[in-house]
Amino acid sequence: MEICNEYPVTKSLDNKLLWPFNATIFFIHSEYEYEAKPFSIAGKESKAGQNEGTAKILAFSIDNGLNLQDTLLLFGDFFQEVNDDPEGVEHENIRLLMANGLESVKFSKGSCLRKRSSSLEDTINDTWENRSKIEREDNYIGRKQVFEIFELIEAGLLGPVAVNSLALSIAETRDEAKRGIVVLDWVKKALLLGLGKQFKMRWIDKTKGYRDFLPVFPMSWDEFENLEICDLDSRQAPPGARRGSRFAGVQSMPNTWINSGAVVGYGTMLDNVSVAASCAYIGKNCHISGKAGVGGVFEPLGAIPNVVGDNVFIGVGSEPTEGCIIGSGAVLAPKVVITSGTRIYDMRPGKNYGTYWYGFVPHDTLVVEATYQIGTDKEAMIIAGGCVAIRKNMDPSKRGKVDINSMLREM
Repeated sequence: MEICNEYPVTKSLDNKLLWPFNATIFFIHSEYEYEAKPFSIAGKESKAGQNEGTAKILAFSIDNGLNLQDTLLLFGDFFQEVNDDPEGVEHENIRLLMANGLESVKFSKGSCLRKRSSSLEDTINDTWENRSKIEREDNYIGRKQVFEIFELIEAGLLGPVAVNSLALSIAETRDEAKRGIVVLDWVKKALLLGLGKQFKMRWIDKTKGYRDFLPVFPMSWDEFENLEICDLDSRQAPPGARRGSRFAGVQSMPNTWINSGAVVGYGTMLDNVSVAASCAYIGKNCHISGKAGVGGVFEPLGAIPNVVGDNVFIGVGSEPTEGCIIGSGAVLAPKVVITSGTRIYDMRPGKNYGTYWYGFVPHDTLVVEATYQIGTDKEAMIIAGGCVAIRKNMDPSKRGKVDINSMLREM
């Protein structure tokens, strides 16, 4: 079964369901408007606003006449977690659904979904095709949907990329990891339309009247009162986080920057002068060190952005960029910069030291800065090229007890 033309729900690796739960939610928000309503499964009630992801999938399934198996597949990695732990207690609603079937689902006040007259995806694609005709501050067709998408991203209900965290914790190659990643190019288009075509928003200065600023999250503006940026033909955004980003539960130190489209997972730490660039995906409980970052990928629109799994440590001055995928639990030592053209050598014990690839760091590995010999010049001087090397595997069960800095000094 497919819920969109491009991505089959049944993608798997070693019999693991790799469809991201969030990809289903993103699709539903493109096609439907949502209103919180109560529902029950086998008599277990959820009030309006509770278990909203489950409510949306169940309403979508019932409204479209799906069977139980197709409905369960829409839960993606959450359904896989239930299969992996059949005696567990997590994801109670999925377990109730598996035991009692769709017949046990009741929406006492009607469906929580209302079909849009035109999907967000279709509207944005049409607006994108006509973008050359739009002038800044125009009240163009699709403008309302563009700002709705910004708000959905900020609420965690949409994003330019959906990621199955299981894929990043088991994949051994880039191709395997990509099977758990879904890119929504139309969301990128909406972000570009919003950033390029919207008017400057206004805030009130009681002493000086109205002043203009570019759309970023609210902060104190006293430090900018003498900077006449609004009268200049330039774009200047204050430090912090830009509209259209998601960073709930994130610890962010001074002078960090979270750009539009970036999604940063709960419990992640962004240290001083670190960056989560446009459309970057950073998982839960990561540490992005000072002067480090995760690069942005707006274009090509269909390209995978930089994706960082859960529990990743990125050292000082390090940055994956140009569509790199960093597996869960990986550690990037200081000054490790990985582009799409950076060789990644596998130097783990027992591996063939000449083996290298591009754009992917396996889960639970330590990566350090390195060089490789390109050749020699006429005076026998060795010419070296920059690369990175995977030095060792790390035991995920012990990683939390390891002093990262001590471990790096040992290398």
